[in-house]
Amino acid sequence: NRVSLFQMKVDKNKCVSCGKCTRACKMDVDVTKTPNHTECIRCGMCIRACPTNAICFRYSFGGGEKTTKKANMEFFEGTLNGVEVVIVRSGIGKVNAGICTQILADLFDVTHIINTGIAGSLDAQIDIGDIVVSTDVLQHDMDVRVFGYPLGEIPQLGTLSFPADERMASLARSVCEKVNTEVKVFSGRIVSGDQFICDKEVKDKLVENFHPLCTEMEGAAIGQAAALNGIPFLIIRAISDKADNSANMDYPAFEKLAIEHSVRLTQGMLKRMV
Repeated sequence: NRVSLFQMKVDKNKCVSCGKCTRACKMDVDVTKTPNHTECIRCGMCIRACPTNAICFRYSFGGGEKTTKKANMEFFEGTLNGVEVVIVRSGIGKVNAGICTQILADLFDVTHIINTGIAGSLDAQIDIGDIVVSTDVLQHDMDVRVFGYPLGEIPQLGTLSFPADERMASLARSVCEKVNTEVKVFSGRIVSGDQFICDKEVKDKLVENFHPLCTEMEGAAIGQAAALNGIPFLIIRAISDKADNSANMDYPAFEKLAIEHSVRLTQGMLKRMV
């Protein structure tokens, strides 16, 4: 089996000292104001390295790492926890996510796809830091009702949503309860659209129309591309905000914690997929 792990991230500012991404790894140090950057104790890179931990994942490889650049993305092949993996950061939005997934299918022939990231909660029970494991995904901004399709359904595909792999979802829930004991894990629908939801009225409309647990910007495109290629997939989201007027306040404060939970969960899953 060859598993694909890929994450998305916003705000990829570069450190003026080392040229690496300035978003933090684990330590909160502003290297843009430091003449000589400090190295991360986990990966040896700039300590404000990519928050999706793609770089730190790479330094856990068991040798034989190979890098491929395509469509402005870097794909890292290696062995992680005994599993052959391809790690990539897709970029923001559904188009980037769909392109990335198709490359994983065509160029790397992956057998499973695990996508991690952050999302806004659409359920009062789900708090910041909690984890949502997808049961299915759909695109909330797809609207061709004028042609008789339900809101959210893509024409000519015969389905409103794309179901995640049940075995992978069950494994994710089980692992999360063991490795992330300080947060709760939920299973349910995840909706995607090319917009950051921070308005209560928009949030309420999504809940009314689709009954999802959270909203983000990539998962449904990944699900669609994976389904069309016959690849089992799973979308995992750590909650960083409440998808309402508090979004600007919550996002920076809880971002890194959400990412750490996702990384812990993904690595735990890989150990059990050998």
